[in-house]
Amino acid sequence: MITVNDKLKLFTKRIIDRQQEEYDDKVQALEEKMVVELEERKQMLVKDRTRYETSLLKGVKTERAQRLSNARSERKRRLLLKRKDMIDVLLTGVKDYTLEFVNTKEYENYLKKMIEKHQEMIRRMGAFKMFVHERDLMYKDMFIHLFNTLELECTSIEISEKRMLGGAIFIKDDQTTRLDLSLYSVIEDNKKYMGQLIYDMLEEAGEFSGKQS
Repeated sequence: MITVNDKLKLFTKRIIDRQQEEYDDKVQALEEKMVVELEERKQMLVKDRTRYETSLLKGVKTERAQRLSNARSERKRRLLLKRKDMIDVLLTGVKDYTLEFVNTKEYENYLKKMIEKHQEMIRRMGAFKMFVHERDLMYKDMFIHLFNTLELECTSIEISEKRMLGGAIFIKDDQTTRLDLSLYSVIEDNKKYMGQLIYDMLEEAGEFSGKQS
């Protein structure tokens, strides 16, 4: 026979079981929610890490590119400075050699060949004036004889006020045409070529590229 105490125990057990089931359900739901949230958080962390690594890598690449750019700019700057120094030395040497040359016997022959080589350009000027270095007035008779032989119409031979070193400048009488065959002009015209030649030589020699200090 079931007593009142038995019934109370049974009733209490059912209540406890029901509460335990509800508790278990809540715990399971909470655990499932936590699992989902943890997974979502994990994915967010993965994405954040990926973004950080991408950003960091991009920053490193940008910094490296900037450093390389700065290194190239510095290398080019140093090359240009060294080229300028070498050009100055070379031009000084060329001008010194030129000053020696214009005082040799070969210089007179050079003047003759210069006029003969450009005689067609000079002839197209018609009447013209010839300007030379003061030193070269000693060749005036030679110039006049050569112009007569080549049938070139020179109206006067004068001292040039511009830097000459040697050679000559021809100017049409009406001032519309000018032919500069001065040695100073020849040197200046070749300055760019000499500069590029020196630059190429420095590049080939590995200047400032790590091959040499």
